[in-house]
Amino acid sequence: MGLLLSGNAYAEENIIHISCNAIKSYFYDVNRNETLTKKPSGKVIRVFDLDKELLLDTDFKNNKPRPVLITDEFIKWHNQIKPNASQKEDFKKMYNEDIHMTVHVMKINRFSGKLTHDFYALNRTNYLAYFGSSENEDINSRIFLINSDFFMELSILATKYQKTQKEFIHVMSTEEECKKIAKQKKFWSWKNF
Repeated sequence: MGLLLSGNAYAEENIIHISCNAIKSYFYDVNRNETLTKKPSGKVIRVFDLDKELLLDTDFKNNKPRPVLITDEFIKWHNQIKPNASQKEDFKKMYNEDIHMTVHVMKINRFSGKLTHDFYALNRTNYLAYFGSSENEDINSRIFLINSDFFMELSILATKYQKTQKEFIHVMSTEEECKKIAKQKKFWSWKNF
């Protein structure tokens, strides 16, 4: 059985705690040249509910639970961040693109415990395609994650062999080593009453 394949069958709703440490990080320029960045620092603890397919919290900051995609092989989710004016200016200088959204694709291999964190910058066209017809849809819903992940997978394949990055830009990739750890904090539940 894999490193992160199962929680404790007797644990509250199959909740697992995973601690990850970054081991290396690469930055990609407009021509896809790879530069090893200084080693990222810090440990991150994430708490997942495997039954409900949710990321319950990160570093015990009481974040709102968010959906994750869970298979026998991986746990995957996205973080979307709208860049501020200064960040948009930096993207324009580095990639000659007007960036409207950044998407962080996080994927934990449940056998090896390796997490890959890929950071993408999307121009307006890709931003609109990522959100699709989701204007009336909760972007924290499972169906939104499935649809947006499908868009990301297609875009990654479509741009993989472009010599010059444009419109859909792979900015950075980080690798982390993860392991399941003992339960750190009890989460509130209606079952406690």
